[in-house]
Amino acid sequence: MKSLVIVTLFNILTLSLALMTLTVVTSPSVDELWALIICGYPYYGLYGEEEGMQLDPQYMHDVLVEHYPFTEVRLIDSLSYPNEDKDWLRNEIKNWLGNRSDTNDLVFIFFMTHGCKRTDGSHKDGEYDPIDEVDGIDEGLQLKEKWTMTEPKVEYYWDDELKEDIAWLKQEGKYGRLVLLLQGCKVENQTEGCFTGGFIRDVSAPNRIIITPCNETESHGYFLYPDQAWSHVGYFSRLFINALNKAHTAFDDADTNNDGIVSMWEAFQYAYANDPARIDGRETPQLDDNGDGVADIYDQSLSVGTYFGFEEIKRTDVNRNGIVWLEDIGAIQAAWLTRPGDYWWNPYVDFDNNGYINVADVSRIAKDWQKTFFPGGSTGGTRTQTETQTPELSVTPNEIIVNKHQTFSVDITITDVTDLYSYQFYLNYNSTLLNCTGVDLPPGHFLEPLEPDNILIVEQVYNNTYNATHGRLGVAATLLGDEPGKNGSGTLATINFKALAVGSTTLHFYDIVICNSVPEAMPVITVDGSVTVHPTLTVLAEDLDGNSLTTGYVYIDSQYRGRTGSNFTVSVGTHEVKVTDFWESGGTGHRYGFKNWTDGSTDNHRIINIVEDKTVTAHFKKKLCPGDVDGNGKVSSYDLFALSDAFGSRPGDPNWDSTCDLDGDGYVGSADLFILSDNFGKTYPDP
Repeated sequence: MKSLVIVTLFNILTLSLALMTLTVVTSPSVDELWALIICGYPYYGLYGEEEGMQLDPQYMHDVLVEHYPFTEVRLIDSLSYPNEDKDWLRNEIKNWLGNRSDTNDLVFIFFMTHGCKRTDGSHKDGEYDPIDEVDGIDEGLQLKEKWTMTEPKVEYYWDDELKEDIAWLKQEGKYGRLVLLLQGCKVENQTEGCFTGGFIRDVSAPNRIIITPCNETESHGYFLYPDQAWSHVGYFSRLFINALNKAHTAFDDADTNNDGIVSMWEAFQYAYANDPARIDGRETPQLDDNGDGVADIYDQSLSVGTYFGFEEIKRTDVNRNGIVWLEDIGAIQAAWLTRPGDYWWNPYVDFDNNGYINVADVSRIAKDWQKTFFPGGSTGGTRTQTETQTPELSVTPNEIIVNKHQTFSVDITITDVTDLYSYQFYLNYNSTLLNCTGVDLPPGHFLEPLEPDNILIVEQVYNNTYNATHGRLGVAATLLGDEPGKNGSGTLATINFKALAVGSTTLHFYDIVICNSVPEAMPVITVDGSVTVHPTLTVLAEDLDGNSLTTGYVYIDSQYRGRTGSNFTVSVGTHEVKVTDFWESGGTGHRYGFKNWTDGSTDNHRIINIVEDKTVTAHFKKKLCPGDVDGNGKVSSYDLFALSDAFGSRPGDPNWDSTCDLDGDGYVGSADLFILSDNFGKTYPDP
């Protein structure tokens, strides 16, 4: 594999920067913070004291109010609203946020209650049948009035209902980013537990962070206060709140990158690592933040960049030294093309939070190239989004036919693009048929900057042994700083190939990203190319003494293709090959007449089946007979008529006849007519 990185310092920086512990402050860019804390199942103690499950919601409320700049934090529990029901709660969630938050805000919702599930499709309140879950289970959160030993009243806030309510908030533009923590404890004396992990499938979506203490088959663990028999608190939620509490020792432990901030990811990781119920196998905390409805290794991009504050998210000054420079590009280079779970994955440079480090992330740093930052924030300035049309990325020419062993080139072109600032493309091909010999950015390529130093080639690579059957090539490039984006159409790169074997292959685009100068990714249409490698047919000619003849004329499928001794590209299949009689050049009067093929066949219209390269040889006899166009041994009016028909022709013309080219110069003209006239009436014996 060959690779070129224009900024040669990358080769030194990549390894050292990848091993650094980056000090990064990450946050959503938000206008306001709102928190809604709901305790759906508070306990009264045995002796009437209000103590129990409401302790964690109250603790969360106090931490948010004391340590974070929330515009408002609201605590709702059924102790405070004893006469209200589920419908009231659902409306209250929408009304409270509907009158406060907007699309630029971060909303945090914390549920603390019991969890439940139904497997028979019949909810107690008769709603949302039939079961919609893939696993045949519906999850719910229990809502209850003041608990007494003799008169409990329970309602169920089902997964479908929560999904509807959150979807309404999104539709009405009531959050830019949502953090939802669902803490459900086990129901005492029942076979059902909390199962809150099952909510993830329902409420997962882009720009949402969903956190639960257990998966959809587990009962969440809790602990009892020694002096309060009915008071119990969730292991996971208490640890999570401790991690957010700046007055608690857990805050420093959770702040793994030592930036003075605990992100949602850091709080989750701290609670996960220290949760005794997880350690002993009773629960498995879950986090989903990429919108795919599955809590797995591919989550963390959004949560690692989300905390309860306002500072710019994932600043392009990655190492926080006050300037966007080579070290920041090096951090991207170290994590190039990685995803969560990969060894070199670095969530702090996944600027677009899509779980993949590519040119879209590079363009963010490139746009801020050499930009300086004041402590704690940016120099400011907002970029105006540019309207674009849908450009087309193509292999040009789109369809190519070459012969085996031939070298050739294709261009990667882009058409009708507006404000192109950066791009990446990868192309695969059948490496048993083709080998790439070079990937070039030709002089005058489309992204060539006005200032020579205002471009960064992140990757320029090809690998003919990418896997057992295919090769891979690619280019990733970006402009830098205030260099203006490119408009119009042009060539991005030129790819050089050599054909190895007969067959056809697609030049297939994948992993395509193009960005404008905002920077933001733009849609693009891709047009793959195709290469067909044809076999070579070599047609040789010899006289009876074995001397090579290179002035004979070759016809393939009735089309003139060239002279004997040449190679011809043909498709796989059956072809008719013909060689015609011809005259020795120089006007010697010697005519070469076809005798047979090497295998003894005397049929000049030879039918040949071609699968791979093939060579055939025709034998000619030489005879002195100037002017005898038709080869019947006599120069007569028949010869004159034939020459008249071919007069003025050259090889390839419709009326071309090689037997009329008496001087062998490749043109039937006056010189040939003079030869025929001088010999008119002569007869020639066979040699």
